[in-house]
Amino acid sequence: MIKKLLTAVALVAAIGAVQRLIPDDDRMYRPIASTGTLKQDVRSLPYTLRVDSAHVARELRVTDAYDEVSTPATRGVWVVLTLTATATGEQVRLGDVTLVAPGGTVYAATDRVDGLDGVELEAGIPRSGPIAFEVRPEDAEGAILRVTGARYASIHRLNGALGPAVEIDLQLTGAPEPTAALDEEGL
Repeated sequence: MIKKLLTAVALVAAIGAVQRLIPDDDRMYRPIASTGTLKQDVRSLPYTLRVDSAHVARELRVTDAYDEVSTPATRGVWVVLTLTATATGEQVRLGDVTLVAPGGTVYAATDRVDGLDGVELEAGIPRSGPIAFEVRPEDAEGAILRVTGARYASIHRLNGALGPAVEIDLQLTGAPEPTAALDEEGL
């Protein structure tokens, strides 16, 4: 009787362990990510990416290509990143650039300002530029930059869902700065 009881307990424990080890669909089909931190080159198949600076600010001053300054309004805060990206083998765009908050909320890069996410990267030629996100104040601290879905210029390359990804810990802490500057010139 005790032997049957121990066998049943071991079987239930084994079933529980197997269920925890099998990834759910979100984890199973997520792109394979190369990870890094602020000011560190992170290499993936289509490009190498580095976050040179990261700022959180209540206000954003944007200078466009004609030296006109604007201040887009937001109800949250701005997370402004300066990135350097280099295509590794062929012309490519960054793809889906998102900011992932510690609670799991995902923010897309704002389309209210021009950023590096809209620029064609040439193989071996580094390009630097800004990317901005509008986020809730409580979601900025501890956020991670995630770049997936590289957009290839060649029609012979597929933009696959299981392709490479880059995840960079932005190491954002503390209170937001009053103002951050973003220069669209040169993109």
